[in-house]
Amino acid sequence: MTARRKPSTFAERLKALRERAGLSVADLALKAGLSRQVLYRYESGERDSGWSVVQRLADALDVATDELRDSS
Repeated sequence: MTARRKPSTFAERLKALRERAGLSVADLALKAGLSRQVLYRYESGERDSGWSVVQRLADALDVATDELRDSS
């Protein structure tokens, strides 16, 4: 049995949390008040997120901001 690797980047964590929540990119973008294009850029690592965006995404995903920022 192979252990799952913990997502290590913000982009990987964001995508994993979105998928775990059963949301499409369009669904999460709508819930967080972002455009789909911006959310795609966050998930692909093309764009860095500011604190207010992390808070909006965490709220939309119903998770703590630490889960996105990985403050472990």
